[in-house]
This record gives sequence, C-alpha cells and structure tokens, in this order.
Amino acid sequence: MDAPYDEPLIKDVRYLGSYDLIKQDLIIIPGSPRVWDPPSTPFTIYPGKVKTKRRHRKPTDLGLELLFTAVDVMATPISWPDVDIICDRRALRILYNWINGKRDGFKIDLQPLGARALLLCEA
Repeated sequence: MDAPYDEPLIKDVRYLGSYDLIKQDLIIIPGSPRVWDPPSTPFTIYPGKVKTKRRHRKPTDLGLELLFTAVDVMATPISWPDVDIICDRRALRILYNWINGKRDGFKIDLQPLGARALLLCEA
C-alpha cells in the first residue's frame, strides 16, 4: 500500500533564537548555544560530590512567550506564518531521544498554528 503523502523533507532549517531564564523575571538572550567541544582524552572522573554550574529548569507561566521575545529581539524580521515548527529545546530533545529508541514517558503539548505551523512545548 502506497502512502498517501510524499516522503517528508527537511530543508531550510535555521536557528532563530534562544534565551536563558535566570530568575523568574529576568532572561538573557545570548545568541547561539555553545558549540560542543569534547574533552581531551584520556580524562579522569573523580569520585565523590562535585559542584556543577548546571542550572535547573525554572518553571514559568510564560510558556513559549520568552522564545518569541528572544527571536524578536535577536533576529531579522520573521514571517511567523512561514515557520513550520516552533518548539523549546526540551521538547526537541525529547522527540530526538524518542526517534532514536529511548522510550521514557513524556508529554508534549501540540497546537496547530494557522494552516501549517505546529507549536510544541513540554507539558
């Protein structure tokens, strides 16, 4: 049985913007995320407790409003109706892991926007 649709095609992918939520009422709009720089090998993992600088996700009632604000501040003017998928990094990471076989439970809110865009946000 042939599929009633063409094979999906990913093209014209581009980075639009990002932000970091520091406090409930403060965001930083940095530009692009860091490029992965793997550590030189061999390396030693030290036993015991180690403090990290990793920040944990902070809850916000603003949803993706912060993302839209960051893009509006950083980018050249965007025609939002021409954007196909809008999502936060967490939702994108969850979907990527699921596609690659990781079967942990998750919930993502999916909302259609206009005729062709999808809004994805971790629920």
